[in-house]
Amino acid sequence: MAKRLFYGFMAFLAIAIGFLISGGGISGTAFGQVAYTVESAGGENLHVTLRDQSRPDNTIVLYTPEYGPKTRTNPYGVEVIAEETKRDGEYVVRRVTSVFECQKGELRACGNAEIPAKGIVLSASGAMRSPLLEALRPGDPFVLRPQWFQSKTVPITVINPNMSNNAPSCGFPGCRGGNQMVIYNRDYGKPKTGTNEFGFEVTVVDGMVVAHEGADSTIPETGYVISGHGKARDWLVANAPLGARISVNEDGTALTSTVDVWTYRYQLARRIEDAQCTVPVGVCRGISDAEFQIEQLQQRGRDEDAAQLAVAALEGLNKSLWKEYPSFDPQAVRAIWHRPVETSRHDVIQTLEFLQESGINTVYLETFFHGYTIFPSETYRAYDLPAQYPKFAPAGDLLQIWIDEAHQRDIKVGVWFQTFYAGNRQAYNGSIPDEGPILSKYPDWANIQYSAKDKSKLIPSTLESGGYFLDPANPRARGFLLQLAEEIVRRYDVDAFQLDYIRYPASFPPDRFSYISTTWGYTPSARWVFKERTGFDPADFTKKGIETDQYLLWQQWNQFKVGLINDFVRDASTTIRDSNPKVRLSAVIFPGLEESMVRKHQDWATWAVNGWVDYLAPITLTSAIKVVEEDTQRVARLTQGKVPVISGVFGPFNNNTAEHMLDQIEAARVGGASGFAIFDTAHFTGRMSRALSASQGKKSAFRQGGGEHTIAPGPVPAPGN
Repeated sequence: MAKRLFYGFMAFLAIAIGFLISGGGISGTAFGQVAYTVESAGGENLHVTLRDQSRPDNTIVLYTPEYGPKTRTNPYGVEVIAEETKRDGEYVVRRVTSVFECQKGELRACGNAEIPAKGIVLSASGAMRSPLLEALRPGDPFVLRPQWFQSKTVPITVINPNMSNNAPSCGFPGCRGGNQMVIYNRDYGKPKTGTNEFGFEVTVVDGMVVAHEGADSTIPETGYVISGHGKARDWLVANAPLGARISVNEDGTALTSTVDVWTYRYQLARRIEDAQCTVPVGVCRGISDAEFQIEQLQQRGRDEDAAQLAVAALEGLNKSLWKEYPSFDPQAVRAIWHRPVETSRHDVIQTLEFLQESGINTVYLETFFHGYTIFPSETYRAYDLPAQYPKFAPAGDLLQIWIDEAHQRDIKVGVWFQTFYAGNRQAYNGSIPDEGPILSKYPDWANIQYSAKDKSKLIPSTLESGGYFLDPANPRARGFLLQLAEEIVRRYDVDAFQLDYIRYPASFPPDRFSYISTTWGYTPSARWVFKERTGFDPADFTKKGIETDQYLLWQQWNQFKVGLINDFVRDASTTIRDSNPKVRLSAVIFPGLEESMVRKHQDWATWAVNGWVDYLAPITLTSAIKVVEEDTQRVARLTQGKVPVISGVFGPFNNNTAEHMLDQIEAARVGGASGFAIFDTAHFTGRMSRALSASQGKKSAFRQGGGEHTIAPGPVPAPGN
C-alpha cells in the first residue's frame, strides 16, 4: 500500500516541481486560499474571494470548467460568462445575466450559468452584484490575476459581548447579532462562545488561525475566537484560512487577516502531522522532497512558487490519505439531505448522477417545506391550499420524477418532511405572506411564544431564523399533517419517511434570564387542555413562580408538551406503516439531552424504545469531530440499541474541507453509527464527492480535474430537528 501511494504521489509531485522550477505555475487541482483581481478595461478592479465553491452572500466567486458544466447558483445574482483569449489571463465577456433584468421576465432564466469549456464564469451575490454589472458588459475584455498573498481588514463589532456592550443582540445565542463580527476571549467568562450554527468561527492562538468551527467554539487559554454572522461570516470564510496571521488594532475596533507563504506552509505541516509522517518512507518521503523544494524556492525569493508547491504537495497528500479511511459496510446508509432546486427531469438526472458517483445510496428529499409540497397534493386541495410549490410547477410531479430516476440508479428516496415547520419570513422574496400558505389560510394553527401569548399577530421565532411553526396541540393541524403523510406514502413508491422539525421551536437554556419568555406552546388549544387537567392556565406562569410555588406545575407543563410530540410520532408511525408497510420511518433529532428534551420537548429515546421509528438520525450542528463520536454513542446508549443510528455530518454546511467531512464520518463510525448522512447538497462540493467516493471504496468517474462542484445553489437553512 505504502509503495503504491508513494509512486503515485511522487509522479504528481515531480510534475508540480518541474513546472514551477521552469518558471510555470500550478493550475488545476489545488488553489488554496488564493484570491483573484479582475482588472477591467475601464480601470475598475474587483476582488474575487472564492473559486469553484458554493456562492455565499456578498461575494464574487470564480467558476472554472473544473467545477462542472454549470455554476448551479440560484437566480438571485449576477453572472458574467467569459471566454479566454490568446493572451495569458485575458478573457472577453460573452454574456451577462442579471436578477434585475430577469425579474422583469422569467426568473428561471438567471443563475446556473453554463461554464464555457475554454472560459470562466464570475458569479456575484448580494452587495457585489451591482459592482460586477457596472464593471463588465458583453464584449468587454478583462484580465484575471491571481493573488496568492493578501491582507484584509474588517471592523470588529464587539469584544466579549454582554448586556452592557451589546444588549440589542443578546436575544441571540452568544449575544451575537446579525452581521456582527465578535471576538471572545477568556475574559468572556465562559468556556465556549455559546453561538448557534448560523455563523462561522475561527480559533486564533499566538496570532494564527489554528481551527475552524461552525458554532459554540471552545475559547483557548492563550488566544481567542473570532465569530461572524451574515456578512461577517462570509468575510471570515473568504479571508481567514488556517494559518492566516490575525492582528487586532490597539483600540479593538478592527482586525486584519494576512495570508502569506507561511499560511500555506502551515496548512501542509498540519496535514503532515495528521498523517503522522514522522519518517521519510512512502508518501512521507515525497513530502520531505517537497518541503526541501519549498525551502529552496523561498530562499530564492520565489514565495508565490513556494506557496503553490505547498498547496500541490498538500493536495497530493490529501488524495493519498482519502483512500486510507475505513469504510462503512457497502449496504450501510450513505445518505445526503437535499432541498430540490431542479425544475426538469434533466436537472434531476444531473443531480442524481453526481450523487451516484459520490457513492451516495440514499437521498433525503425535502418534500414538504416552507409550508409547500414539491408535488401536486390532494390533501392541499382538500384544505383549499395551493396544491404545489409554484416554482416546481414547470416540472409537473417532481416527487415522482425523483423516485423514477433515483430507483433506476439504485438510489433510495427518503421523504424529508418538515413536520411542524410552516414557513419562513426570509423564504419567499415578497411573493408569499411571511408565514407561508398554511398559516396564511389557518392562522389559528400557529404555535405561540410566551412573549406573544396575548397578541393576535403571528410572531416568528428569532432563535429559528425567522421560522413559523404549527401547534402540536391543535387537532386540525395534527390531522392535516397526518393526512399529508398518509397521502405521500400511499401515492408514491418512497423507500423511507423522515420526520424533521418534530418538536417545539427552540427556547433559551433554563439558566438564561429570558428562558420563560422564549418558550413556546401558549396556544388556545394547549392552554385549554392543560387547564382542564390541572386547573392552571400556562399563560399565568411567571419567572419567579416557576422557580418557587409554580415549579411542579412548570414541570407538568413541559411534560405535557413532550407528550404531545410523543403522541404525534406514535400516530405518524401507525399511519405510515398501515398505509405502506415497506417504508422505513426515521426522525432527525438533537442528540443533546437539554437541547432536545428541555428546550424543544423532543423525547427521541421513547420513540426508539417503543419501536415507533426504524432508526434515528442525530445531527451534530458543529464542526467538532470528537463531538460527533460522543453524540452517536449517547444516542445508541440511551435508546438501548433498539434502533440503528445514522449520524448526521454537518461539516460541509460549515464550509469545512473534504478531509474534515471524512473525519466526521469516521468519528460517527467509531461512535457506533450504522451509517451517515451529509448536510447538505448545497455545500457538498465536487472535491467532497471525490473524497467520499475514494474513502468509501467507490472510485469517482466525475471530473478528475479537482475543481469544486455543488449540487444546489446558495446556503440552505440548517435542519430544524
